[in-house]
Amino acid sequence: SVFNLDWFQELYTDLVPNNNLYMELTDSKFEARPFGIYTYPGTAESRVPYPTVIFNNAGSYNANNTFTVPETGTYNFVVENNYIMNRAPQYATPTVITRIRVNGVEQAIDSFTTPFGINQYSYTANLTLNLIFTQGDVVEVTTRFTGSWGINYLDIDSKFKATVAPVTNSMSNLLKNDVKA
Repeated sequence: SVFNLDWFQELYTDLVPNNNLYMELTDSKFEARPFGIYTYPGTAESRVPYPTVIFNNAGSYNANNTFTVPETGTYNFVVENNYIMNRAPQYATPTVITRIRVNGVEQAIDSFTTPFGINQYSYTANLTLNLIFTQGDVVEVTTRFTGSWGINYLDIDSKFKATVAPVTNSMSNLLKNDVKA
């Protein structure tokens, strides 16, 4: 490999410990899912819990169920939330509202109201957000039920993921200063 050649090591060894030029390049993609079926206790907007991490390449998805952008660049976030909603004909028709928020600001929304007369209804909210994000931006998914009767559920097959994300490591910062000039 070119990384082991003497001329290459002369260019790139200032910041590499023990002159070891092996660096694992990774992207910031992740996927997380609910742990079992999640029960929504009320109608307040709340962050959707996805505690089961399928993969988290840059370690940027955290226990708060948020993704902190590790590097400025274009990201594509996908949310697929499968809801089971209960309703009764004598009560209001329930609506589920799903949002992707960046730094607390709504960037994508899906809203669905169940048809009249159905006692239990399944619905999948599909949201996609493709933007240029700045390092440190916090991305989260929230859900709110309105006009709901009974308990509503988030199914285990739901997911929150980044399908496009920049590579987080770069060799350019390893060049010796005299080579950069």
